[in-house]
Amino acid sequence: MRRRAAAQELLNGLNKYGLPVERLVNPYVLEFDAGEILCLDGQPVEWIFFLLEGRAKIFMTADTGENLILNLWDGYGVLCDMELFMGDGIYHASCRAITPVRGIALPLDVNREILLGCNEYLRRTCRSFARSMAKDRNVFNNILYPVEARLCSYIAMNGTEGEWSDNLTQVSELLGVSYRHLLRTLRGLCAKGVLRRTERGYVVADQRAFASYNKGFVTMEET
Repeated sequence: MRRRAAAQELLNGLNKYGLPVERLVNPYVLEFDAGEILCLDGQPVEWIFFLLEGRAKIFMTADTGENLILNLWDGYGVLCDMELFMGDGIYHASCRAITPVRGIALPLDVNREILLGCNEYLRRTCRSFARSMAKDRNVFNNILYPVEARLCSYIAMNGTEGEWSDNLTQVSELLGVSYRHLLRTLRGLCAKGVLRRTERGYVVADQRAFASYNKGFVTMEET
């Protein structure tokens, strides 16, 4: 994680979140490398984070030690929006960067009342919460869709120009399947010509077939 002062052009990026930029106290930029943890479930909350660039995944860890994806960010997302309202001072999910991530962090202790007093920010946050609840696919589709569909959806979100590589142990946990099941699924998709194995990972070999499987995850949308 790298921290630096927030230039005005980056602060202007907060307009899409409905924030009163001129009233915010001590905003700063946080940058994370791909694979780096932004926060962990149960840790004390220090800041609320507004994503400006990059992709990240929000997940929870079950008592069994397995992880389950709750949401995926792609250029838009707020870390600690729920914690802002709960007020218990701890994170209720974990977040890991998929690609390099950059955003604006606001110290929560000195910005809480400013945020809670901003009608436009509250309106957009409530809309975001409502969309997540109405769709319910952020969690339930991850469980109910076949593994092939979830895996292709995950590859679509985490790949770059049709190429994908990842820690397969972590992917199996995030999809809620065993490592062997994940390998069988990848081999099956390769046998069907949907994917092709390479030295670096996998590439999408048949875009039309891949698109037909691509179901299961929903990204956080701008409000």
